[in-house]
Amino acid sequence: MSHNRNMVPSARKPLFRRTAMAAVTALVVAGSALSIFATTDATAANPYAGRQVYQNNCALCHKTGLNAAPKYGNKMAWEPRVSQGKEAMYNSAINGKGSMPPKGGHPKLTDEEVKTAVDYMVGAVGGWPDS
Repeated sequence: MSHNRNMVPSARKPLFRRTAMAAVTALVVAGSALSIFATTDATAANPYAGRQVYQNNCALCHKTGLNAAPKYGNKMAWEPRVSQGKEAMYNSAINGKGSMPPKGGHPKLTDEEVKTAVDYMVGAVGGWPDS
């Protein structure tokens, strides 16, 4: 075994561990960032899909009311929109309306993913009248 006089063998391990941890952390962060915009065919089958789409794509505006977005859970703000019906709400969310761009500015979302997020937000204020 050759030894580097300037480096003790035990000193090499922490560097390796730090490098390995940095690599793992980078992969986790990259995977999380990609999952924000990922689409999936299983969205409709996943009861948590609407929540996930909302949290990853819609909450920025709908949690705070940014750009006059109706706040999540605010029944008074959502009531006039909900009264227009599902198809009108889906159409607005998919194609944009007012200051909201199509698909909330996330063009990689499928129409079905957008609908699950709309259903999730409407569910927080009592759901659709016909359900």
